[in-house]
Amino acid sequence: MIIAWLILILSIAMLVFYCQTVCQSILRREFEHRYVEQVVRASCLEFPEMKQAIELRGVDRDFKWYQMGLRCDFLTLNYLLRKSSARGGSYSWELRLLMIYFRAVYLWMLVSHALELREARAILRLTEILDYLANVAGQRIYHRSKAPATVESE
Repeated sequence: MIIAWLILILSIAMLVFYCQTVCQSILRREFEHRYVEQVVRASCLEFPEMKQAIELRGVDRDFKWYQMGLRCDFLTLNYLLRKSSARGGSYSWELRLLMIYFRAVYLWMLVSHALELREARAILRLTEILDYLANVAGQRIYHRSKAPATVESE
């Protein structure tokens, strides 16, 4: 029975490690143009300000500001990605995996704050994910606006 539990725990640990590695490789993807600035300005997102605040001063503001700002930015980007999708609101497997990864890191941020551990690393990871999602949303919006309009004949 103990060996079965050890195999289960080891399998779960390997799955988590594999998913994290895949997510990190997705986040390293380069875009031909940075769309983040336009999306942040247009949608009034706060994650770049959070990233800058943590890099300069650490977690110096109220934790609720980080918690609500990250959640609201994620929901906003989720909406933009759904509406800008060419496939009628469906996501690619990469975006689905990143959204699950965001939720897992967000949960880890809440747990680390409750246990009084360093939550700054989790917040920086969340801003990295939001940066990627904003790039994808901006790229989709840009390419949809540049697509030729189809005219239906009567």
